[in-house]
Amino acid sequence: MIKNVGDVPRLRGLELDKAVQGAFTRPIPKTAGAQRRYLVLQHRRSTRRVTDLLGISQRTVERYVKTKIKKPRPRPELADRLECEVRVRWQPQIRAKAKACPSSRHRPQGKSCDEYPFASTWQGASTSGGHFSRRMINATQNRGGGIALNNFYTYNRIIEKDRFLVWIK
Repeated sequence: MIKNVGDVPRLRGLELDKAVQGAFTRPIPKTAGAQRRYLVLQHRRSTRRVTDLLGISQRTVERYVKTKIKKPRPRPELADRLECEVRVRWQPQIRAKAKACPSSRHRPQGKSCDEYPFASTWQGASTSGGHFSRRMINATQNRGGGIALNNFYTYNRIIEKDRFLVWIK
């Protein structure tokens, strides 16, 4: 039996965070140095952006990245802020999938959850602010559509933030 959208509980705030964290395939980095290195990589190797994000000196970030800090344990408030920033950015594709198609949704046999706009775009569920649609469709067709979309990206050399139009016939 397929439930109506109104019957499905909606995940918000902390509930969504818990559901997403349960879907992660790797644990979040535990040490302050590893967390700072991760943030620097996420910000295109810019220590300046991480500095602005955490409110600490650029030299401190650089020393953590190069593992030259003697005491790797930051102040408690900075450690909390650092862990929060890493947690927000950790495994974005898995976060998007968990947000678009939470495990609380009914999944009939042979069906899989599909979203539009595509999860691989900036208009997908992870960045759209809730402006997306989802539906259970045939799992084989969904996989085929994903492969075709990946081929389209490759053939047309679509990279991150490139614009393209989707026409539906």
